Amino acid sequence: MRIAFVAGLTLSCIAISGADVKSILAAKYEAVTAAVQHKDLKAVGAMLTADYKAYGPSGDSHNRSQVLQDFDRQAHSLTAITWKRSLSNLVVKGNTATVTVAGHFAGTTLGQQRHKLELDATTLDHWVKIGGTWKLAASHLQQSKMMLDGKPWSPGASRRP
Repeated sequence: MRIAFVAGLTLSCIAISGADVKSILAAKYEAVTAAVQHKDLKAVGAMLTADYKAYGPSGDSHNRSQVLQDFDRQAHSLTAITWKRSLSNLVVKGNTATVTVAGHFAGTTLGQQRHKLELDATTLDHWVKIGGTWKLAASHLQQSKMMLDGKPWSPGASRRP
């Protein structure tokens, strides 16, 4: 009986709350922003699982390598990058967490003609805890709106950034 009590007390002391996980994940998202700002692709990659996938609203997917190439392209084609996020609807089950992320990404294109690029997006992100570290396993884009110089823009609509 005493052993069970001590074991239960120990487990309750090391259990992590949803608020703690939310703080950890918020710091992870801030670290991704800093990595993109500093063009540190390795730091971004370290936060993703080996089998990470990003899914678009229509179900199309991009693997880890493709996502990292996109981050690299963004980091080297934009300056004054900011990326603010708010987290909601966090659900933690053991070593997995799912969270809704509303983000606002902004940057200015490089070159003679500079343009302000903005992206508002909402994703449903899936995290897994591996070896004591939370890593992003999948992102499902729920909705997005891209703006170029304050006007709605679709990357496929023109050759501009």
